[in-house]
Amino acid sequence: MSDAAPGLIAWLTVRNHRFSTGRHWRRGVFLEHREHAAQALFALRADRTLTLTVRAPSPDYFFSILRDSLEDLIRRRWKGLEYELLVPCPQVLANGDRCTGQFELRTVQQHREKSIPKVRCHKCIEEQDASELMTGFGLGDLPLRQVVEVVDQRAAEFTARLHDHTEEILANQREDTAAYAADVAQQIRALLRTVSTELPDCPGSSRWCHTTSQGCGTSKRCTTTTASRCGASIPGTSTHGKTPGMCSPDRGSGWRRSLPTR
Repeated sequence: MSDAAPGLIAWLTVRNHRFSTGRHWRRGVFLEHREHAAQALFALRADRTLTLTVRAPSPDYFFSILRDSLEDLIRRRWKGLEYELLVPCPQVLANGDRCTGQFELRTVQQHREKSIPKVRCHKCIEEQDASELMTGFGLGDLPLRQVVEVVDQRAAEFTARLHDHTEEILANQREDTAAYAADVAQQIRALLRTVSTELPDCPGSSRWCHTTSQGCGTSKRCTTTTASRCGASIPGTSTHGKTPGMCSPDRGSGWRRSLPTR
C-alpha cells in the first residue's frame, strides 16, 4: 500500500464476521469457511504490507471472497489509497529456501486471458504455471488429448450409471402401477357384486287393468275398451286403508289384477 491504513485489521474482522473463529489480534485475524473446509489468515507484516494466506481443498473460492472484501473496504474506507496485489513465487530453491520473487496479480490474469500458460519469475528465472498461481493448483503436464479422453471416459461411465438407475426406477414404477391397478379392479368387482345382489325387502310392483264396457243400446254386441294403470307394493305401507304391507287400488266393478311383475 502507498500509505498506512489505520484500523485495517479491525475493519476486516468486522466485515468478515460470518467467517469468524474468535481468534483475532491487533495485527491479524484468523477466518474459516466451514462449508468449504477453508481457512484463511490476514496478517499485517508491516504498516503497509498485508498478507493473505488461504488453505483449502479449493483455496481459490475463499481467496476470491476475501480479496473482494479487502478491495471493497479500501475503496469505501480509504478512498485514493493506492495498493498492489502480488502473488509469491512457489519455487523452492536448491538450498531448500522459497524464492522471494513475486508476480503482479494483474499480470498473471492477463497471461490466463491470453492463453499463455507460463509466467517467468524475475528472481529465480523459472517458469510458473499461471493457473496454479491464480487458483492454487495447476493443470499438470498431461497432453490435452489425454485429458479429453479421461473426461470422455468419466462422462461415459456416469451416463451408464445414470441409465441403469433410470431403468431401475421405471421398473419399480411399473410394478407399483400394476399392483395398484389390480387392487382397483378387485374393489370394482366387489362393488359390482354388491350392487347386483337383490335384497329380500326390495319393493315389488303389481299391475291392475281397468275395463270399461259400453253398450250400444239397440244391439246385443258391446264394445270393450281397456285402460291400464300401474301401482307398486311397498312393504310397511298401506293405501286407501288396505292391509299394511300391500299397496293396491280399490277393487270396484271393472277392476282386475294381473300377475305380479318384478
